[in-house]
Amino acid sequence: VSTQSTWVVYITFTTLCTLNVITGVFCQKANSIMDKDSARMQIEECESRTRFTTTLAEVFDAASTTHVNQLHIDEFEEYAADERVQTCLNLLGVEITSQSARSIFNLLDFDQDGILELEEFIDGITRIAGTARQLDLYRSQRTVLKLTAELAAVHEKVNEQLEEIRNIEVAFRSAHAADPV
Repeated sequence: VSTQSTWVVYITFTTLCTLNVITGVFCQKANSIMDKDSARMQIEECESRTRFTTTLAEVFDAASTTHVNQLHIDEFEEYAADERVQTCLNLLGVEITSQSARSIFNLLDFDQDGILELEEFIDGITRIAGTARQLDLYRSQRTVLKLTAELAAVHEKVNEQLEEIRNIEVAFRSAHAADPV
């Protein structure tokens, strides 16, 4: 009886060990596949971004008919009125119509010089491509940047005026200190 129960314990233990090794090999193989899949997905994402950027550069070049690497607002509006262009940009995640072309141009024209350069175009479209929330967020960011610049200018003027008031006060005190009443 003792040999038989030892034998059963041995068989049970050996079976559990074998199952544990098989489970470990299976989990290791699954993790290895998942790591390779994650790396492949990162490569595909990088390739997708490269294709996106290349497509945007092609769209920009097609729109820029009179200037090299520059796009004026009238060219942009004319180009955006074309339904094929609207479809192309919609596929890239940017909804544009002939009515919204000017406002989108103004969003993309980061330095507000009335001319879009290739870098501004790609950077701006990349930021606004996608859902309306992204577009609204980008508009908000641009508004905050403009307001920050305006606030800095106002701050500078206030400091200049404050300095003038201090100078007037000093002059006033000097004049009244010398002239006893």
